[in-house]
Amino acid sequence: MKKRDKNLLIAGAVGIVLGGVGMSLAGTNDIVSPLKIRVDGEGDGNFGTSRLPPYNKHYGLDLEVKTGQRVYAPFSGTIILIPKALKDKDGYQGVRIMADNGLKIDVLYIKPAVKANTRIKKGDLIGYAQDITKAYSDTMKNHIHIEHFDPKTLTFLNPTSYYFGSSVVGSISEFSFQVSPEFYANYVAHQGE
Repeated sequence: MKKRDKNLLIAGAVGIVLGGVGMSLAGTNDIVSPLKIRVDGEGDGNFGTSRLPPYNKHYGLDLEVKTGQRVYAPFSGTIILIPKALKDKDGYQGVRIMADNGLKIDVLYIKPAVKANTRIKKGDLIGYAQDITKAYSDTMKNHIHIEHFDPKTLTFLNPTSYYFGSSVVGSISEFSFQVSPEFYANYVAHQGE
């Protein structure tokens, strides 16, 4: 067993997920490199993990980054800027990619390097990682937050297998959360839109 294999953990009904595993999958769906899911004393950045009310679940994936690190588009599409990624904390931004496949891809806690309504291709630079530890705690590892949302079915999709490959994460790609239009509107409002 390789050293990094011991960092794999079982998350109940969720399936096998990566916790704190650092790896680079050059040529695949790298948004940052290396790809490493945030797991620290402040919580777990895996999709579906517990959160405080009113949302109760983590609807995205947190990937560790260094402040200022380049962040690349995981999909081709059109950019919408998110000027306030945290409703109660100023200075944190993000981008929404209205992906060609119909999904809404939010990449939060980045300083955008693109303008609104810009057409981008997968792999294009979209921004630079911000220091999210200043908003929460210095014991939290710095990270970006990614959400994959299907507006047709009102479903938050688990992005883990997209970035890490289905062979690594098992059946976790089937894990998703369908929500009401009202829930989604309230959830997006926490981003200050």
